[in-house]
Amino acid sequence: MKIYQKKYLENLRKTARISEYGNDRYKDFDDFLTDRSRRQDLLLQYSRENTGLLRDNLMPLLDDILSASEEDIRELTEFSGALMGDHKDTVLQYYISYAVVTYARKYGKRDLLIRELYQTGMSLYYLESMMRRVNLSRYCWKMRMMFGEAASFIRIYDEIEDTETRGYIHRAMGNLALTYSVLNQDGLHKKMAAIRNSLEILNDPVYQEKTPSLPWDIYIYKSHQERTAALGGLRENCGNLQFVREVMESAQYIHASQLEASRMRGEPMQPQWQYAYEAAQYHCGIFSLSDLMHALEGIYTGISPKDFSQQGMFANVFLPGVYASYMAKEPDFLQSKKSVLTYMYSRLIQYMKSAPNDRNQERLFFYLLSTVMTFVEYPGGIQLKDLAMELIAARGPLTYIHSGMTARLAKLMAEEAVEKIPETLVGIAGTGNIEEVRLKKEDICSQAYNSGFLHDVGVLNFLSLVTLTGRQWMEEERLLFQFHTSAGKKILAQSQSTKLYAAVAEGHHKWYDGTGGYPDLYVRPEGPEAILTDLVSIADKLDGMTDDKALHLRKAVSLDDAVEKICREAGTRYAPHFAALLGPLRPRLQKILEEGRREAYAEIYRMTADQD
Repeated sequence: MKIYQKKYLENLRKTARISEYGNDRYKDFDDFLTDRSRRQDLLLQYSRENTGLLRDNLMPLLDDILSASEEDIRELTEFSGALMGDHKDTVLQYYISYAVVTYARKYGKRDLLIRELYQTGMSLYYLESMMRRVNLSRYCWKMRMMFGEAASFIRIYDEIEDTETRGYIHRAMGNLALTYSVLNQDGLHKKMAAIRNSLEILNDPVYQEKTPSLPWDIYIYKSHQERTAALGGLRENCGNLQFVREVMESAQYIHASQLEASRMRGEPMQPQWQYAYEAAQYHCGIFSLSDLMHALEGIYTGISPKDFSQQGMFANVFLPGVYASYMAKEPDFLQSKKSVLTYMYSRLIQYMKSAPNDRNQERLFFYLLSTVMTFVEYPGGIQLKDLAMELIAARGPLTYIHSGMTARLAKLMAEEAVEKIPETLVGIAGTGNIEEVRLKKEDICSQAYNSGFLHDVGVLNFLSLVTLTGRQWMEEERLLFQFHTSAGKKILAQSQSTKLYAAVAEGHHKWYDGTGGYPDLYVRPEGPEAILTDLVSIADKLDGMTDDKALHLRKAVSLDDAVEKICREAGTRYAPHFAALLGPLRPRLQKILEEGRREAYAEIYRMTADQD
């Protein structure tokens, strides 16, 4: 690799270490705060250096990729491979691989083209995985193009002599299944067809004889693993008898392999594949729903709440969501299994607080969001509102600080509005007139506070982007992160305790007059949701501009400058009647920004101390 590429990777490693949190390194809380500022300065330094390295060296090469030398391309692919590994700069890796695809296609570098089509598809898959956690999609069609073109070279298989390239053809063909969702009938149908076609070729002795050194057993095994993912579609009643039969076939294949491996290791079968086998038996009619629930409980209790391996994460984090999904098929189970599910949720919270920050983070968040999306609320039990706050604190401490500050500021503005402009709050907390607004001040302020605290819950789905502090965001990352508003809406809209705040999560970045911001398709609602969104939009911006310790890559501004900017954009970006409150509130705002923020950081400090 070139010197700048090695330096970039070194800086990524440094920023990853700097971005870690925990208070075991600190003498006291003041030392913790001092360290936050020091880290912010270092992150700015490394970010600017890395951004400069890309701007001065990489981007000119990518812009003129057809003029690159073969040595340039070799170094680019090595750099891209490192970015795809532990460093996980997926978007940059995507840009590089896609540029190399252009080069390879232009100059007829067939082996290089096939490999980079596959690598581009894989980088898109990792980005799409973030969207799928909350049933959104953005990259499927691009993935399909990349994998599909690579797989199409099966037509001239005999002309391709390189064994590794032939392997990429088979892998791309199998990965076409990744481009389809199992949560709708059409997607499930196409996914199953893709796996069927891939397995037909993988099991063909003609191809195996042509390239005997390829790991055929691994390819076949992974195809069966992917077919068991169709259980998600079967849970949603999207399948048919053929799909059920094929899933059962794959579940049995994996079960037999896992059973033999577990015997050799002298260990229990891995929970993920034990679940797949038990669930497939239910969908085939071998098991009753009661049998399946009992089997899931056995799998769950067989894993330690301190097992942070991938299989431990599956059982502790994903399995409660699966359990809740099957519970919903039988209303009687919602009550009879209440204590079981409540225990699972309580253990989930503790697990998320204790889980380490390591390379398994992406899988952990996939499992977590899957469970959140099937969350079942019980009167007097754990509410989604409380669970969301706990999870934000556990896995996104800086988002928790920002959410807490936004909540405090929104509440203060609501208190002032009740006193000065109560007519602007009519509708919140069921109020119908000014007098009711004054009588229900406490309820109104509580809703404002909750709106602020939950407005960024969708960020849970994109924490890997938030923690990417090694450089400035690229356009693709900025656009991807904008989906945190839609993700937040989907998470909050499903439960009674959070339904009111779904519109706030979706609309807090949309301009007051609708002329700017995102999401594009957001339609400003009428009633209390719009009022709460207006309050949170201002509170969110006020905190974001003034926090000098958060690990973002911009310098904080003074309160006066922040207020001036908001007031300057009143009527377009912000609600003018609420923006007008900021001037008179300045002393109290300053107090919250100083004392409230200190307390928010102290909460994180104490939480990490409790984990130790």
